[in-house]
Amino acid sequence: MITALIIIFAIVFAYGLLLALTQDFKAQGVGNSIFRNSTKITNILFVYPHPDDETMASGGLMNKLSRSPDFNVHAITLTKGEKGKELLNIEDNLLAQQRSSEYSEAVGILGVSQYELWSYPDGGVLENNDLMKKQIEEYISKNNIQTVITYERTGIYGHKDHVALSKAINEIQKENSDLKVFYSTMPVRYEKLLNFPSHIKDLELTKTTYCETPEYRINIWSSVWNKYKAARSHKSQKLSHGYPLWLPLFLLPFEYYTTVYEDPISKF
Repeated sequence: MITALIIIFAIVFAYGLLLALTQDFKAQGVGNSIFRNSTKITNILFVYPHPDDETMASGGLMNKLSRSPDFNVHAITLTKGEKGKELLNIEDNLLAQQRSSEYSEAVGILGVSQYELWSYPDGGVLENNDLMKKQIEEYISKNNIQTVITYERTGIYGHKDHVALSKAINEIQKENSDLKVFYSTMPVRYEKLLNFPSHIKDLELTKTTYCETPEYRINIWSSVWNKYKAARSHKSQKLSHGYPLWLPLFLLPFEYYTTVYEDPISKF
């Protein structure tokens, strides 16, 4: 029985790997050096809107870079995710406490000790855009951040908080030409396969608007176990999108990034 399960897993893994390599063929396989600055140690900031975004979008890369002597890793999450009542239908303040604890556990597993969890309203990032953008700029300046990583222009599936943050980071980069920005993305066929929630999408994003095409593919196999454990720390959230949580993480051990930002409305 065990032998049969191992064989089945091996076949599924081989199929998943083949699927990954054929569907993102144009994405260049790269290592940590693509994210480095010319300085000896690069200060890199991962900034995402909600607890769990950091893990699911960039957990593998965060863990890889946190183990490298070439990087000083920072993480910021803008909200406490108090509206994410996918599994726990409790009061906002109680869910905020729960998700704050989950976030601290997750980033600890990923090896990040320099992190902050801010208190912008979940679902209200755009309404607080000016203050949010100013606060991020101040953090970048204070901590000499040279590289920033966040969601690509559509926020993967159109969540308005994701879109607003991506736009703000793009504007910050335009004002600071020395700042490197990489946007977390995925091959469009993966996006179609995943059952992302639709009730929180920005309605201005049409059904033909997909996330930005990946430029770079990062092999996170050495960090996939820690990413899986970090994802499991977010117990209040349904992160599997219709699949067992381990399936996409272990069978497709890659993360995808691009330096390209295009307006999600005007492009289509």
